[in-house]
Amino acid sequence: MENNMNEMIEQLQKRIEELEKKEAVRRIGRDRIAGAARAIHAKRFAIIKVMALVVLCGTGIFLYAATINPVPNSFQAGDPIKASEVNSNFATLSANDQAINTELAGKATLASPTFTGILTINSPSAGPPATSGPSDPNIVSRVWCSSIALDTGVYGSGVAWMQNRMYNNNASNFSMVLQPNGGNVGIGTESPAYKFDVAGDIRATGSVYYGGSSGSANGTLYSKPDFIFEPDYKTMTIDEIVAFIDKNRHLPWVTSAKLEKSGAVNMTRMNFETLEAVENIQLQIITLFRENKLLQEKNDELRIRLDALEKKQ
Repeated sequence: MENNMNEMIEQLQKRIEELEKKEAVRRIGRDRIAGAARAIHAKRFAIIKVMALVVLCGTGIFLYAATINPVPNSFQAGDPIKASEVNSNFATLSANDQAINTELAGKATLASPTFTGILTINSPSAGPPATSGPSDPNIVSRVWCSSIALDTGVYGSGVAWMQNRMYNNNASNFSMVLQPNGGNVGIGTESPAYKFDVAGDIRATGSVYYGGSSGSANGTLYSKPDFIFEPDYKTMTIDEIVAFIDKNRHLPWVTSAKLEKSGAVNMTRMNFETLEAVENIQLQIITLFRENKLLQEKNDELRIRLDALEKKQ
């Protein structure tokens, strides 16, 4: 009986030891799982912290860059214009380009930049300047100040135009001044020697004025000298013309060489004066023709009388 009890006790102790071992294993497993979970949680939290720090740092860098070196809509004089500084107003540039050499996709404002390359502007449309409304789709470039705009464009047929007007009123127009501080202007020549030097033909459909003062509309209109055919015009006689030429050494209707400025000849004035001289000479010819006709008639009359006298003898 006692032996049986001892065996039962030993079996129970073994069973308890086995259960304790299993519990210890389970406890170790639970501790390991809990530790692993804590480690994973800690790693996730660390990653989140790092990501948040990166976002904050990136935002700070962006804000700092935007404050110190923003992507500009306009560029200050002397600032290099790089591809990284170009906004949506421009097409793609090559990396590190410091001068714009591209096509503008829209409007751009440049505040006196310094370029080391070529500024190329390609307008999406071509045509003459608009004459009404506030906007003009045919403008290729515009320089404006205080509401006054200097616009340029092309007709699309090899002809370029330039118009000075109000920036929001295409029906307006203003004067344009070339070389206000002096200097010459040339067309067809690279070395103009006069205020306006044209190497080629000139055509004007309006009137020509001479004299007056600069900036004032007080010039004298050149007009054809048809006034000499008016009844009250006093035609000079041949004797008067001869006396004038002997005294002044030029025709009475033409400006003398001494009065021409700097030895130059005013071609427009000379043309009109020449026409006046021709018309006066024509009047002289008409007068001489009439006098000659009267003399011829008188001569014929005298010849008839002479013939009659000769027959009586």
